[in-house]
Amino acid sequence: MKQLSAYDIDLQQLGDEPIALHLVLDEQFFQALPDAEIHSGRLDATVRIAALGDRFEADLSVKGTVTVPCDRCLQSMDLPVDEEEHLVFKLGEAYEELSDELVVIDQEDAVVHFDWYLYEMIALAVPMRCVHEDGGCDPAMEQYLSGEAVEEEPKTDPRWEKLKQLKDNNN
Repeated sequence: MKQLSAYDIDLQQLGDEPIALHLVLDEQFFQALPDAEIHSGRLDATVRIAALGDRFEADLSVKGTVTVPCDRCLQSMDLPVDEEEHLVFKLGEAYEELSDELVVIDQEDAVVHFDWYLYEMIALAVPMRCVHEDGGCDPAMEQYLSGEAVEEEPKTDPRWEKLKQLKDNNN
């Protein structure tokens, strides 16, 4: 029998009683996921799953904060996350997502890997544009973006000045 991670539940080993997993999602969680766009945070997650006849119903909840870059000043900012999701799993021939809530799991390997489901919940809770509250951005970047930064006028190459004088003399 293969070793399951803390985020995996073997549906075939699930008894009649519902089970609940209480997990802490931190930097290790985010760094262990390939292709994750969120790299840090601190969240409490709960996975409750119960066998109901030929299906398995799972309720997932995630609450905490993730650290994302501010789209205005590029500094890190904490963003609150509080999400819940309901999923239904059925055993079948091969893995297939029939809808956002209904997933068919291969009956040969009836293990549900909840790490990616939890990550997707978190990623979908992050808005398209993340910015600090007014006054929360880096002051130097705010000054630069407002155009108040001192801009030096570019120096003209002396060769262009000579060419301009030649052109003016010919006219």
